Amino acid sequence: MENIFIRLKAGFKRGDFLYRLIFINTLVFLIASLWLVVTRLFNLEQVSFLRYFELPSNLHTLLLQVWSFFTYMFLHTDFLHLLFNMLWLYWFGKMALKWFSEKQIVGIYILGGLFGGILYILAYNLFPMFNEVVYSSYLLGASASVLAIVVATAMIAPNESVFLMFLGAVKLKYIAIFVVALSFVNVISDNAGGNIAHLGGALFGYLFVVLYMKGYDMTKWINKIFDKIVDWFKPAPKMKVRKGGRQMDMDYNKRKKEEMDEIDAILDKLKRSGYDGLSSDEKKKLFNAGKK
Repeated sequence: MENIFIRLKAGFKRGDFLYRLIFINTLVFLIASLWLVVTRLFNLEQVSFLRYFELPSNLHTLLLQVWSFFTYMFLHTDFLHLLFNMLWLYWFGKMALKWFSEKQIVGIYILGGLFGGILYILAYNLFPMFNEVVYSSYLLGASASVLAIVVATAMIAPNESVFLMFLGAVKLKYIAIFVVALSFVNVISDNAGGNIAHLGGALFGYLFVVLYMKGYDMTKWINKIFDKIVDWFKPAPKMKVRKGGRQMDMDYNKRKKEEMDEIDAILDKLKRSGYDGLSSDEKKKLFNAGKK
């Protein structure tokens, strides 16, 4: 556990997106916890402020706080809820980096959370089971977003294994199937909203990989928006005089040729051994080359 925290600290300093997602969730939890302590000490209404950042199932309330579609997936008020979500995000996020870029993982997190929120709202407004609670129910937590990453990772590498205590090596596809099945049977439990959101996140993770294998990246549009937002806050670059232009062009052409030779070698191996015969690194390079 201590090793994880050391890696998180180092990763945030490097600017890794995965670690920053964990940092944001943790920071929001600390702020929310501080708010609950203060309101409890002064006998104030504890949840009134936090409700503006949770996702309501009631459509009228939702129209007054549409931003909660995004804020709910970063908000936790229970430590164990936060802990388990962040551990799953860390473990599966690190594995997903073998096949996806950091920006894609952030995109899966955000869009998986949106899919989970949409399915939650639809279910609570369509099924008679929720008629009595639709006006008072709210959704919070990163579970839908995390499950989207879990399913996407299991889809892209179903036969990859992880070691689980008491169970030994378990393939990712079985972990994903178990978690999705558990969420499905629990849609009639006390935490029906959370489990419905899990299914929405899992659905996005599945759709993302299916389309990604066909050459379409569902996260590309939202990452373009994030890039533009980041660019707004960047200082204007200083003009630099380019020196040694011919040498730079020669170096660039040399790198491109090496990359093409490497891709050709991977394609040859693909013909000989099939897709399963490629290493994780080779699969990732092949995917990245296909997007260019």
